[in-house]
Amino acid sequence: MYLFDIFPTLCELLGKDIPKSVTGQSFLSCLNGEKQTSRDELYLMYTDKIRALTKDGFKYIEHRYQGVTTRQLFDLNEDPHEMSNLVLNPNYQDKLSDMQKKLKQQSEESNELNHQLGKNYWG
Repeated sequence: MYLFDIFPTLCELLGKDIPKSVTGQSFLSCLNGEKQTSRDELYLMYTDKIRALTKDGFKYIEHRYQGVTTRQLFDLNEDPHEMSNLVLNPNYQDKLSDMQKKLKQQSEESNELNHQLGKNYWG
């Protein structure tokens, strides 16, 4: 669930049409106790320091601070508390590469590069 899901939820709650330009998804059915399908992936941002992606039971995190990038990859099914970073594990290099590419793709799809925090992060 994203913050931009609130507007379409309110529209649906009030019986108003959701404008075609809105990219969020209503979660009203979830509030009513119904089971709702979730997104296949989530793109997460925190200021101009952290970007993350969850997809296919994995979470990939990039933290950039003072010119240093730290990367983390977790298998959320096997390690739900995110204790074992798989970035250096040779068995997960294909998954790491896939998640890195998808993270960059999500930044482009979200139009993040047109905002100052995105510009600061992606440089």
